[in-house]
This record gives sequence, C-alpha cells and structure tokens, in this order.
Amino acid sequence: MKVGIVGYDPGTTKAIAFLSLDLSNIFIFSARHLSEADILSLLSDYYVVALTTDKKTPPQAVKNIATSLGAKLLSPRYDIDLSSKRKLIGELASLNNNFIVSNQHEIDALSSAFLCYKSFIKKKYIKLNNLIENEKIKLCEKDIFSIFREILDSTNIKVALMHLKSNLASKNKTKTQKSVVLKNTITTSDIKDISNNKKILNKLNYELRVRDRAINLLKEHIKFLRMRINSKTSHATNRYVKDNSHLNNMASKQTSQLLLKIKNLNKQIDELFDIIRDKDKEIAKLREELSKYRAVYRAILSYKNARKRASR
Repeated sequence: MKVGIVGYDPGTTKAIAFLSLDLSNIFIFSARHLSEADILSLLSDYYVVALTTDKKTPPQAVKNIATSLGAKLLSPRYDIDLSSKRKLIGELASLNNNFIVSNQHEIDALSSAFLCYKSFIKKKYIKLNNLIENEKIKLCEKDIFSIFREILDSTNIKVALMHLKSNLASKNKTKTQKSVVLKNTITTSDIKDISNNKKILNKLNYELRVRDRAINLLKEHIKFLRMRINSKTSHATNRYVKDNSHLNNMASKQTSQLLLKIKNLNKQIDELFDIIRDKDKEIAKLREELSKYRAVYRAILSYKNARKRASR
C-alpha cells in the first residue's frame, strides 16, 4: 500500500520515513544536504495523507514540505524524547520488523510517523476500512488518499465516503459522455485543445525529471550502504584474534552482530533496487505516453500552420 504518513526530520542531514496506513509498507531514507525537490522526488510514488515531525512546534521546512505534498500537517502533543522514540521503534518492530534504521535522524523520522499513526490515524483507518469492506466498495489508492485527506479535515467518515462515491459516479458519467475516438482528420475543436496538450507535455516531462532524480538519489544511497557493508566486513574480520583456535568469545559475539547488520544492509539494498525497478517501469510508461502526446501535438501544429497558409 502506498497511502500513508511521512515523518520528516529536517536539518543538515535530513531523514524521511513513510509508513503506510496498514503498516505493511515502510520506506526510510536519509542523506546530507537533501533539497526540498529531492524529498518530493523520493516521495513521488506515494500518496501522503499526513506529514509530521518530532517537535510540538514544527519548523517552517516541515510546513513547506507538507504544503508541497498536499498533506495534512499533524504535530505531536509534546516534543518526543529519546526514550519515547526507542519505545515507539520497538513497538513498530513488533508489528512489522521489515525495516532498518541507520542513524538517529531516521529514528526521529520513523518514531514521529508511528506516533502520528497511533494518535491520529489508526482508529480512523480501521473504521474506514471496515466501512469499505461492509459496503464491498473497490477503491484505488488515489481514492483512499482523497477520502482520508477529507477525513483528516474533520469530515465524518461516512459523509466523506458518500462524497467520494458521488464524485466517482460523476466521473464515470463524464468519461462515458466524452469517450475519445481516434480520427483521421483533426477538427477545429482539436486545435482548441492545443494548450491542454502542451500542459500535459510539460507535466509528463516534469514527472520524468522527478523520477530520474529519485532514482539517482536511491543509487547514491545504495553506494553509501555498500561502503558501510565493506567497512563492517573489514571490522568483523579484524575481530578475530590471530590464532583462530583461541577465538575470543566477546569478539565472536560482536562479529556475529556485525554480520547480522551486514545481512540487513544487503536486504535494504535489495529493497532499494526493487523501488528503482518499479520507477524504471513507470518512466518507460511515461516516455511512451509522452511520445504519443508529442505526435498529437505535432499533428495539431502542422494542421494549424496549413490552415494559416491556406488562408493567405
């Protein structure tokens, strides 16, 4: 599931932690000097209903990201202390242990996201999910995002669901009325749509740039993780005393812990590669769609120019 909450830890080293509404999907990323555009690129495949941080009074940087994502800004009732953060991470791990936190910044981001889930999201999501199941409604992730954003703006859950069903019915009716039929000739109404096609082209180009940037960031993070693996592997090797027959018990235990960390880091790298593969597929689809719109755009321009020449 790609609908959820993001915990954000601003600063020189920034960290983001995405937590899906059903807790099945956890994505964590941190790096130095991440720009706002970088963060939006990394979250471009997610529907973020709420953004939070570990401070009762969120910094302006957090507010800016929330606005850019179209997410509800939700703050904790108190500044989250270190002890509470550790407890929150432990509690989350008991529900879904398929994540690794590499530094304090990631702990700050993930713990704030989970506290937000417990404080503001959990009860509403369970109630909404039960309602959807009882009424046997099939909703896509975009629909779930829309309805949950409305719920977080203090709309009653049943009313929000009724609004969504009404909007979906209206959209289906509009689609039926405005079904697109491919034609051999371009009409005057097609020419009027040229500005719309240009907007679509610009939007597709922007989405391609966003996804390319996200892939580059993920690849850089993979390099960083591999450096950590090499460092830990070297450290683990040095834990052995020169005479392997008289291995120190303490060193052996620490070596085992390091090897486990290396295994977890390799798992994180595999998960990042899965994300990159998904983004590559999306980019291929976008390029195909972009190519089609460019062809239509060129045809409309050609037709428009031909009419201008004919009128002279």
